[in-house]
Amino acid sequence: MNLTNTGNLVLFDDQNWVVWQSFDHPTTSLLPGKKMFIGEKLKSSISLTNDQEGMYSLQVTDKGLFAYVESNPPQAYCSWLVNRNDTNKGRRYMSLLNGSLEFFIDSSEPGDIPDGVIGIPQSIINSIYEIEAKWSFGSV
Repeated sequence: MNLTNTGNLVLFDDQNWVVWQSFDHPTTSLLPGKKMFIGEKLKSSISLTNDQEGMYSLQVTDKGLFAYVESNPPQAYCSWLVNRNDTNKGRRYMSLLNGSLEFFIDSSEPGDIPDGVIGIPQSIINSIYEIEAKWSFGSV
């Protein structure tokens, strides 16, 4: 077992192969450098003191980045769309890099320019990397 300097908890088998890592299972936190791929969701907690699942989520899709109110069905209340050209052969993802949420929908190779960048206030970066119920992402 190893806890990396980026916060990834990695479990190894007896031949030193990775069998599980926390970065493959995002819940409420996105740590710097962690890639969140299509199909994965960050979910809010009810409050800072209650870790039960809250009403909000953030998800990468093949169209961009979406914030949802978790209802049945989930309702998108904010989106950052990417004009797609369907040439991307790699996995689409979002990552917390350089003080911003950067998303790679059409570009996913190391060194690519992100398809979208959402700045995060320095005060939030300095304190916590969690989606909280009190955050507001604007409107769709």
